[in-house]
Amino acid sequence: RKMSEMTGEMQKAKKTMDDYVAYLEDLKKTSEDVFLGLRSYYLKLKVGEREVNDIAVASYNESTKKEFAHLYNEIEEINKIILTCPIDVTAAKTRYNSFANETTAFLDSVDKTSKAASLAEKTIVEANIYRPEFADAAKRLDEAEKDFYAASFRDAYQIAFDVIQEFNKPTPQAAA
Repeated sequence: RKMSEMTGEMQKAKKTMDDYVAYLEDLKKTSEDVFLGLRSYYLKLKVGEREVNDIAVASYNESTKKEFAHLYNEIEEINKIILTCPIDVTAAKTRYNSFANETTAFLDSVDKTSKAASLAEKTIVEANIYRPEFADAAKRLDEAEKDFYAASFRDAYQIAFDVIQEFNKPTPQAAA
C-alpha cells in the first residue's frame, strides 16, 4: 500500500516536472520567436523607408517619418521586455502581436503608395507628349504634377490618364 502511494506521488511529481519543462520550453520558443520577429520587422521597415525615399516626394516622406519613428521605438520597447529578467513573455508576445499587425498594415500602405506613385509618374511622363501641342493638356499636366508633389498620387495619375485618353484619339484617315 505504501509502495502504491509512493508510486502515485512519483507519477504526480514527474508530471509536474514534465509540465514545468514544457512550460519553460514554450517560454523560450515564444521569446525567441518575438526576438527573431523584431529583427525581421526591423529589416522590413528599412525596406519600407527605402521605398518612401525612392518616391522622392518631400511631403510624403515627411508624412511617414512619425510612423517609422513610432514603430522603431516599439521594437526597442519590446526588446527591453525580452532583455529584462525575468522575461514577461505574455507582455512581450501581446505587444509584439499588436506591433506586427500595425507594422504590416503600415508597410502595406507604403507599398501601395509606392506603386501608385510609380504609376502616376509613368503616366505623367507618357502624357507629356501632348504638353507642347495642346495648351489644355499642359495646364492639366501642371495640375497633375502639383498633385504628385503633394503626395496625391491617385489624383495625379487620374489627371494624366484622362489627358492621354482625351488627346490620344485616332485621327480620321483620309479616304483612299
